[in-house]
Amino acid sequence: MKVFKYELKIVDEQAIAMAYPATILTVMPDVENDRIMVYALADEDSAEFISRNFVVVGTGHIFDVQDLYFVGSVRDDGLRWHIFCKFATYELT
Repeated sequence: MKVFKYELKIVDEQAIAMAYPATILTVMPDVENDRIMVYALADEDSAEFISRNFVVVGTGHIFDVQDLYFVGSVRDDGLRWHIFCKFATYELT
């Protein structure tokens, strides 16, 4: 097993290809490079990948929480972003 990191952009929704299976561990700011990173645990020898869909929501914004689970919150340029992942977004690639 290995911990992988993936860049997360501040957009409403995005898909990230991850090794399958992968367990999302946390989300953290990469202050030195002005990025937000998602960390996941996966088998480094996996030949399969999945598309995981993430939703980024600012504090006070209204959004549909159906089929989402909370990953974490980060602060970027004084704003707080809340990161969610969609359930059942496993499309093998």
